[in-house]
Amino acid sequence: TKKRTITKDEIVAKKFCLFAVSNGSCQERNHFFEELSKYRKVDSCGKHMNNMGHPCPETYTSSGYHDFIGQYKFMICFENSSRENYLTEKLLNAYLGGTIPIYWGCPNIDDYVNRNAILYLKPDHNDQDIQDLIKKIRELDTDPIKYRQMYEQPLFTDGKIPDTFNMEKLQESVTQQIHSK
Repeated sequence: TKKRTITKDEIVAKKFCLFAVSNGSCQERNHFFEELSKYRKVDSCGKHMNNMGHPCPETYTSSGYHDFIGQYKFMICFENSSRENYLTEKLLNAYLGGTIPIYWGCPNIDDYVNRNAILYLKPDHNDQDIQDLIKKIRELDTDPIKYRQMYEQPLFTDGKIPDTFNMEKLQESVTQQIHSK
C-alpha cells in the first residue's frame, strides 16, 4: 500500500470530525457522537442525527464521498455491533478518504489493521475510556506534528494488505474448497 503524506497547511485546513450514519440503532456510536460534540461540533451528514441540513454526497463507494471525507481530520467509524471478525467498509473508507478513523467494533481488529493508524475504543469500554479517547483526539486536533505522525501510519501492519483482504487469495481459497469437496 502507498504511504500517505500530509503537510501542516493541509492539516490546518481540515474540518474537525465527520459522522455519517443512517442506522441509529448503535447506542455506543450515538453516545460517542454526543460526548465528542461536547468538545467541538461534529458534522453529521447521515440520515441519523443530521446537523448539516443535507445528506452525505454520493454513495460510500464513490470518489466524491471519499473526497468529502478527506475534508475532515477525523471520522467516527463505529460498527453497528461488536463481534469478532466483523469489520465493514467504515474503517477502510475513512482511511482511503484521507482522515483518521475513530473506531469501535471488531474486538480482534489487531488481526486486520495497524492500531497505530486508528483511534480505537475497545468494545467493553467505560466512561473513562471514552474520555481518554476524546483527550487523545483533542491532542491530535491541536498538535499538527502528532496528527501527521498518526495520519502517516500505514493502515495495515508492515504496510502489507493481509490475506483476508486479498481478493485473488480469497478466490483461490474458495476454489480449492469447492474442488476438494
